[in-house]
Amino acid sequence: MSMNTLCLKPINELLKERFFIPSYQRGYRWTPRQVTELLDDIYAFQLESETKSRDAFYCLQPVVVTKLKDGAWELIDGQQRLTTMFLILSNLRQILTLLRKEPYQIEYETRPDSQHFLTNMDQSKKEENIDYYHMVNAYQTVKAWFEAKDGNVMLSFLQGLLNDDTAGKN
Repeated sequence: MSMNTLCLKPINELLKERFFIPSYQRGYRWTPRQVTELLDDIYAFQLESETKSRDAFYCLQPVVVTKLKDGAWELIDGQQRLTTMFLILSNLRQILTLLRKEPYQIEYETRPDSQHFLTNMDQSKKEENIDYYHMVNAYQTVKAWFEAKDGNVMLSFLQGLLNDDTAGKN
C-alpha cells in the first residue's frame, strides 16, 4: 500500500527539480486567455497580500506527481499549469540569472524536442507542431502582459514566485 501525501511547495523549491511528462498526457493547449487569467490571479494575490500577514500564500491547483527511480518526478496531473509556470519563469530569465537560478526542467516522453524548444524558445518553429504553436502563443502572451505593466512588476512578480516559507507571501 502506498501513502499519498499532500504537500504545499513554493515555486522556489521546484527550481531544482526535473519533471517527466508521460505519453498519456495531452499536449500543451493553454490559450492566451488562460495564461492571462493565471498571471492576473497571481498579480492580484500579490497586490492583496501587501496588507496581509506573512503567512499569506497563493496556491495553484494541484500538480500531482510520483517520484521516479532517477530522481525526476513523473507528472500525473498539472502539465498545463507546470508548463505555463515554466513559460512565465522563462520570460523572467534575465532576473532569474542575476539571482543564479534556473527554471525547473520538463521532459516530454512523446515530444522529446519540446524540452529543448522550451528552454531555447525559437519562435520561428511555431508552425512545426501544435505544442510549439501553443507554447509560443503562451510565451508571447506572458511577454506582452509584463510589457504592459510597470518595470517593477517583473521583479515583484518573480519575488513573489520565489519566496519560500520563511520569506512569506509565496
